[in-house]
Parts: sequence; C-alpha cells; structure tokens
Amino acid sequence: MDTRETVRERRQARIRALMSEAPPQVEPKAGGGAAPSEPERQAMRDKPPQSRVEDDPERLWKSRPNPWLGWQVGREEGGGELPPPTGAGPGQWVKELQVKIVISLALLGCGWGLFQLDMPWARTGQSLVGDMLTVDMDFSAAAAWYDRTFAGSPAFIPIFGDREQAAERAQAGIRTAASPVTGGVIVRDFAALSSGVELAAESGAEVRSIGAGRVLIVSDESGQGQTVIIQHAQQRMSVYGRLGMAAVEPGDWVEAGEAIGRLQTSEDDRSVFYFAVRERERYVDPADVIAFD
Repeated sequence: MDTRETVRERRQARIRALMSEAPPQVEPKAGGGAAPSEPERQAMRDKPPQSRVEDDPERLWKSRPNPWLGWQVGREEGGGELPPPTGAGPGQWVKELQVKIVISLALLGCGWGLFQLDMPWARTGQSLVGDMLTVDMDFSAAAAWYDRTFAGSPAFIPIFGDREQAAERAQAGIRTAASPVTGGVIVRDFAALSSGVELAAESGAEVRSIGAGRVLIVSDESGQGQTVIIQHAQQRMSVYGRLGMAAVEPGDWVEAGEAIGRLQTSEDDRSVFYFAVRERERYVDPADVIAFD
C-alpha cells in the first residue's frame, strides 16, 4: 500500500475517533429555548462520525479541477457554496476578440465618415490623415538626440537614413613603431617559404625590434649568421635570422624600434636576412602585420 494513502487513512481515522469521543455540545437556543431531549442526543451520537468530519484538505485540493485558478472553491462560513473561480478560458478570449473587432470597425467607420463630409473641420481632419499616410516623417530630431545620447545613430534602422560612417580598416597582429629594417624589400614572400619572408636591405644595416618584448634566444648558426628571437605580448614572437651580429643577449628587454643587431656585409651592398612572426604557435604572413618600406 502506498505510504501517502496509509498516512491519509490514519489521519482520517484519528479525526473520526476524536469527533466520536467528544460530540459537539448544543447550546440552548436564543430566546430561552429548551435543551435537546435525550432522544435527540442519542440521534446525534448515532450519526455517522464521517458526516461530522470536514473533508480532508488534501483530498479537497485534489478534487478541484484547476486549484491554481482561484482559492475561493469551498464552503462559506454560513454553509453555502462559493462560486467557482472565473479563469480566462476560451470563451473569455473570444469575447475580448469580439470587443477589439468592434472597436476597430468603429474607428474605420469614423475615418470613412470623415472623408464623406464637406465641412471645414472635416477638411482639416482629412488633410491631417492624408499627411500621416503619405508624407514621410522627419526623424532628424530623434537622430540628433540618439547621437548625443549613444554616441552615434544606428544606420541599419531606416528612419535614421543613410548616416553610416565610413568603415575603418582594422589592422590585426602586432602594431609596430618601426619595420625591422629601413628600406627592406621582400625578395621571397610568405607563400614561398610558409614560415616567414626574406628581406633585402643595405649591407650592414641596423635591424630593429618590431615591438616591445623580451629576448628569448640568440644563437649563432655556422655559415648562416646569428638568429634573434623575441617574445612579445599576447603569445607573439618575432624571428630575425642570418644577421651579421647581435647587439642583445637572452633575457634582455627591448622596446619597439630598438636596435638588436646588424645585417651581414656583402660586396654588392645588399644583404638578405630572414624574418618571421609567430602568433599562438602558428606562423603568419609578416606583410599582414608589418608595414614594410
């Protein structure tokens, strides 16, 4: 047997036992009426206890079809039944729809009747209605208020007109104060190397850091020259290879445009060195983030 049913039955049995042990005392009627006789008392005692016990609150609650629609379902103090709650059922929705249709038809009839009259006040109303339906409204005041309040008007809203400002090109990657070398020209692009570019510049020219950062590596590759790797912010690194000499050591901090070394010298007054940029462990095209001369 379900536990809840057992608890409910025990609660009802306890109520019946209490009511049977203590039958209600009937006070004398107002006006000096006599107390009930012994047969009347016996009839009251013989009355089934269940009829003198109020309904179980839980059962009363579950017996209501929609208890959440109102709390007035039950019995009044005088014993009369309270009216059921008036919820917004389909009938109420239909009534509201009918009222709205009647109001709409009334307004439509008023507008139609206005255009059937030939009076001065009617002509004024006709002109006003015609302007509302045909003349574009001036939203310049609303646009000016929007500009002052929100620092710009939304050009995608038609009422503000064509007020879209010219788009500015956003530059991704590292913003630098200087290119790695003055007068550098790309001789092999990123598409050919897939990891950087080769730049040609004046022999022995000064090489500069493209941004602030910390020197990670300074290595000397036999026959290739020296390589400097600098760690920048936001997981970015710049690589300078085939240098003639390095002016920094690992652990040094450099600023944008600060000299980190020089190119190798050559007989034709032009030297080629390797330059690369890595972002989050991935090589990117330096031409997309550096403004070369």
